[in-house]
Formats: sequence, C-alpha cells, structure tokens
Amino acid sequence: MTRPDHFSCSGFVFGRWLGGGLLLLMAVACGQVDFTAPTGSVLQIFVKPEWVPANGGTATVTVLGFRSTGAPLPDGTLITFTTTLGRIDPPSAKTKDGRVEVLFISDERSGVAKIQAFSGPEAKAEAEITVGTAVVANLELRATPSYVPAGGGTVRLIARATAQDGNPVPNVPIVFQASAGTLASGGQPVLTNANGEAEDSLFTRQKTEVKASIGTKTATLTLPYACEQRPTPRLNFSPQTPVAGQPVFFNANGSFDPTGPIVRYEWNFGDGGSGFGPEVVHVYSTVGVFNVTLTVTNDRGCDNSTNSFLNVSSGPNQPPQAVFTVDDRLPGGNGDGILRVGETLTFDASASFDPDGTIVAYTWDFGDTGAGFGKVTTHAYTAAGNYTVRLTVRDNLGAIATAERLITVQP
Repeated sequence: MTRPDHFSCSGFVFGRWLGGGLLLLMAVACGQVDFTAPTGSVLQIFVKPEWVPANGGTATVTVLGFRSTGAPLPDGTLITFTTTLGRIDPPSAKTKDGRVEVLFISDERSGVAKIQAFSGPEAKAEAEITVGTAVVANLELRATPSYVPAGGGTVRLIARATAQDGNPVPNVPIVFQASAGTLASGGQPVLTNANGEAEDSLFTRQKTEVKASIGTKTATLTLPYACEQRPTPRLNFSPQTPVAGQPVFFNANGSFDPTGPIVRYEWNFGDGGSGFGPEVVHVYSTVGVFNVTLTVTNDRGCDNSTNSFLNVSSGPNQPPQAVFTVDDRLPGGNGDGILRVGETLTFDASASFDPDGTIVAYTWDFGDTGAGFGKVTTHAYTAAGNYTVRLTVRDNLGAIATAERLITVQP
C-alpha cells in the first residue's frame, strides 16, 4: 500500500432477532500497516567497511531514501534487503528521517556479496562488499634466510596479503606448504596480522619449494641448499722457491663464490703453522717439502679447500769442508807418533762436515799411487820419503772439497 494515512480497516455485518425485530450489527477493525516507498522514490546505499573477514565479519549497511520531490521518505517506510553471501540483520527495517541502518554478517564463504535494498515497485539500490579471502589482490612470499643453511636449519617464512589499493589485509587465513622439511604450522591456516603478514617456520636439510596460498592467490619460492654450489679457492705464494728463514707471501687472489661473499680464509702451512685472512706471511725455519692448504668459507657456512706443495731449500749449496788426521796408534803402528815404512797408518776424516747437507763420499790419494775410500781408512808405505796425502769429500748435492797434508815416512 502507498496510502499516506498508513491505516487499513476491515469489518463484517451480522444480524440478530430481538423482540420480534431484526437487529443489524457491524464490526470494524482498523490498524496501522507496513507501507513502501511511493512511486518515483530513490534509494541510496552505503556499506562500511568495504571488506570483512569470513565467519562473522560485520559491516554497517546504510540506506537513504528520497521521494520524487527530494524530501526524505516518510518515517516507517519499509526497506527490505537481500544478499548473495552472508545475511542481513534484520532483513528489513523502517526509515527514520529517511534513513535506515542494518548489519551485514558474513558466513564461512569468501567472495563478493551483492547487497540489494528495495522498497515498493521502483525504489532499488545495490552495493557490494568483499568477504574473506576474496579481498586479497596480491600475495607475496619471502624467506629469511633465503636459502637452506649448511647442514640444515630453520628458515622463517613470511607471506603478506594486500588489497587492490595496496593496503594490508588482516585476519585472513594463509596456508603454507613445503616440498621437504617440517612446517611449524603443520599445514594449518595462519591468520594475517594487522600488517597483512602471516608467519611460519620451516626446518629442512635440502633444497625446498615453498608455497603460500589464500583463496585463488598463490605465491611460491625456491630455497636452494646453501652448499649446493661451494666457493672456489685459489692459492698463490711467492717466491716460488723459498729458502729456509725467508718470508713467504701467501694470498688467496682469484678465490670466488658465485652465490655470495667469502668471509673466512684459513691457511695450514704444513709445518704446524697456520694463518687467517686473504693475505698472510709465513717463515719456514727448516728445509723440506711442505703441503700448504687453503680453506675458504662463504657467508652461508659452506667451505672448500685446495692445496699446493712448496719446496723450501737452504739456498745456494754450500760446499763441504774436508779435514783429516794421520796417526800410528791403531794395531800395526807402534804409537810413538813417528810414521815409519811398513807401519799401518790410520787416516781419519771424521772431522769433515757439510754446513747445509751431508757428506756422501770420501776419497783418499796417499801420494804413492795408493788410494782409499771411506771416512776412516788405513795405509802402509813401502818406502821412506815425503808424501802428499789428499782427501776429497763430496756432499749430497754434488759439491766437493779437498784437503792436503805433507807427511814424512821414516825408514
């Protein structure tokens, strides 16, 4: 009805004989009834906020009604509501000063709810509200660290949901999945906070694919294993042929890691000494061949080693020194200190030495065409006279030295 007095009456007539006559009675009942907007009216609808979470999220729906003259709808004009998702509470309401407010309440479904308000044959208005995950226009996923630590470890996962306008979307469920390892959430939904972020943690020991999902939106990333590609060490030193006591300069120039910086350089010089850093200096106190090892480690804790053999010498070979004695104290000599014909004499080169190596050969020339070998040897002269005895020694690197001595042999 569209009557301005907003009342409706109904009644009935009944008769009764009284005292030989017919009495006619009429019963009439009148009451106020609901009425709708008159022809030509216009409705305006507003919903705040424009997004609510699923399962009990609420928004205020406000309708303003105007007659064709521009004046507000009469108080008590009935406005009825429908929605494609959730429900309106109450489903209808009457205007006051041309205005009515109701509540939209979401259910478990996500999507865009179309809310319609109508009154009478012409007055209609429609608005939309986004419910639950449908509001999420963008989903981002990041990890800290962005790789699986060496030997395995825990990675922090952060998913961020934003609306079309870039604002964060709070209180929406995000589900994390991983191809390997264990998620702290156990795969159960994690609600976003006021910043639109949901956080989970993953423990894994290998390369892992991670996914975050909300509604129809999905974000993925790959967590590579930290040591899938190890750093490459390069070992250099100079001089190439050092001598004992000389500083040797080592460097790791040319070492590289394609995945990040090298943060540690560790040296083992092969003689019990060690060092740290990309450039080091070491002094070898003894000669020999030493196995030098360089180990480099990157910022992910992944290491790799290389080695090189270094030959430390004593420098230019120093020749040996030849020294010997002659006496007659051994059996065959009388020990009086006088060298005589036929007496067995002892020639001893034990005092000979090599300052940077060892003597490997002793050769004797007794001056009478006789010869001998060894550190200690003997010889007897068959004729008296003066003889020049020569000792020649040779060291392990081929250097030689000689010593001569003039002796007199008595008859």
